[in-house]
Amino acid sequence: MSDPIKQNVPTTLACPRCGGTLLVMTRKIDRRRFLACRNYYHPDIECPYTSNELPADLLQKEVGAPRLPGLP
Repeated sequence: MSDPIKQNVPTTLACPRCGGTLLVMTRKIDRRRFLACRNYYHPDIECPYTSNELPADLLQKEVGAPRLPGLP
């Protein structure tokens, strides 16, 4: 049995278009993850920002890897 899919996992990253919080989303079909702006469905803002590239430090935090010296 596979792990449940986590949806809308907030990050500390800001959207480059509107300044909103970026979320880590997971596609249900292929379980690929991507970043999306929290304001995507906001009725007044409707920010369309998405990115298929997840930052390496975000992935390291997720698996519990220790911080590398010199990186925030």
